[in-house]
Amino acid sequence: MQFIKNLPIGKKIFSVVVILGLTQLLISAFSIFKMNDISSEFSVIYQMSLPLEKNVAEARQLQLKKASELQTLMIDAKSGARRKVIKEHFANIEAITLQTNQAMQDIVAILNASKDKALDADLQADVASLEENTAKVVEQQANYQKYVDSAIQIIKRGGSMSGGGYLSKDEQAQLVAIEAKLFESLQAMQASIDNITNRSVTNVKDLQSSSLLSLIAMAVVSLVVGIFISKIIISNIVTHIKAVMSVLTTMAQEHDLTKRMHFTSKDEIGERGQALTRIEKKRHTQEEGTT
Repeated sequence: MQFIKNLPIGKKIFSVVVILGLTQLLISAFSIFKMNDISSEFSVIYQMSLPLEKNVAEARQLQLKKASELQTLMIDAKSGARRKVIKEHFANIEAITLQTNQAMQDIVAILNASKDKALDADLQADVASLEENTAKVVEQQANYQKYVDSAIQIIKRGGSMSGGGYLSKDEQAQLVAIEAKLFESLQAMQASIDNITNRSVTNVKDLQSSSLLSLIAMAVVSLVVGIFISKIIISNIVTHIKAVMSVLTTMAQEHDLTKRMHFTSKDEIGERGQALTRIEKKRHTQEEGTT
């Protein structure tokens, strides 16, 4: 407290400004820190969840398109469609296969990139589940493609896998079973991605709520501390001014020049008060000397 009393008035006022500025700086720094946390959660959504959603949806659509194209091929082959039509089916299936493979490669690349991100334990578990389902889909797609390639070769030769004219009912049933397992795995992938997205959104909401509450609490505490310290400094200035005015008013009203100002501070007001006291003592001494 004595240190504050001895500060010049200009520095006392400057200290008030600095204290209030520091409280604002502290609040701003805290806000930036929290915004970085929220930003990292948003990056999970924009850099991982949304691209995964897009690619898995694309892979499912392509797989449906491929299954439909294969069924149409078998129907056309059995009905004796022209060779040009059959070749178009072959080309379409090949193009769809390339697009599907690219979509799955993009999914794997996104999952590999996610390993460098700082994810919480729940998100890591969701990502691990997605990786497991993705590996299963890749394996099933490879098995499915082997069956498709074999079926295409048989259709090209005009025979069937069982040695008949075209694909038998049993062979088509096997193909449908493979497709069903593949779509089941794709659905599991979608469920894993939904978990990741929902958890990321929940994390963002939780961070926003906790950040707002923490920010309000910090703002209140900083404001109270700033006001308390500022009040001490301002009160110190005002108290000295009131003390000087009180003595001067008493001297003027009561014509009592023996009043003295007692200050322990070394700021401008204290120095002025001590100077007035010395002047009054000197004047009083001179008056006693002349009497």
